[in-house]
Amino acid sequence: MEAATSVAVAPRGISIPMPPSRKEWRAIPDHPVQNPGNEVQGREPLDLNFFSIAVAGGSDPEVCLDEVVKQREQLQHLEVHLKARLIARSEVMKMQERFDSQIKDHITANLKLQDQLHEREKTIQDLQRTLEDKDEELHAIRLDHEAAWAKEDLLREQNKELATFR
Repeated sequence: MEAATSVAVAPRGISIPMPPSRKEWRAIPDHPVQNPGNEVQGREPLDLNFFSIAVAGGSDPEVCLDEVVKQREQLQHLEVHLKARLIARSEVMKMQERFDSQIKDHITANLKLQDQLHEREKTIQDLQRTLEDKDEELHAIRLDHEAAWAKEDLLREQNKELATFR
């Protein structure tokens, strides 16, 4: 019995080591409680799944109880803090996965755009070459036309000279 009371078991499976005790405290309700059989019970110890709190024999029970309450509050605060961190971590992991997915999508879209840009640059270069070729052809045609006009002008002058000689 002494070994069983040297460790107080808190809810959620957390054990708090306590020194051996000569006294044992149990939670007893201040008001009568009805059990499922509609029997009214008074201030008798009930087995309501409470845990025992071992108290050192030489110290004040209220001080020990206050310390246990403080420890319980600290553990509850720690539990809330750990749950919040777990939730925050899972949210951060979800956000990281979404961002990674978005980054992959952006990389894929970027590669497609780069391919399109490369193809368009190639098309522009081909069109520029074609335009240069057409400019050269146009220049050659202009030169041919100028030569033809010059020949026409020469022929007119020669015709005028011939007409004057006749």
